[in-house]
Amino acid sequence: MSFTRNASLLIALTAISLYSAESDGQFHDLPTPFGAAAAAPPVSVVAGEAPPADAIHFINKPGAYGLGPEIPGSRYAIVAGKLVRLDSKTNKVLSILRANVAIVD
Repeated sequence: MSFTRNASLLIALTAISLYSAESDGQFHDLPTPFGAAAAAPPVSVVAGEAPPADAIHFINKPGAYGLGPEIPGSRYAIVAGKLVRLDSKTNKVLSILRANVAIVD
């Protein structure tokens, strides 16, 4: 292990032990280190609602997901691990096609 990895590990373990000693041992309110962004709240995928724009991954290669061409007026996308069809103008979820989908394009 390099010095940098050892130092990083030591800092992390010290922070965890200090936090655990002063709290109930739960990490739900552990501050994010080094100005890292806090985890985003989970995105719900509901037909008829538009998910946040930053949660949408538009699919450019439908065939990679076993899909045919996009239906006019809609786009395929992945939102929160779900393969969905969105309205191309409003981004509202028209249908949820599949769950537990990994991004491959």
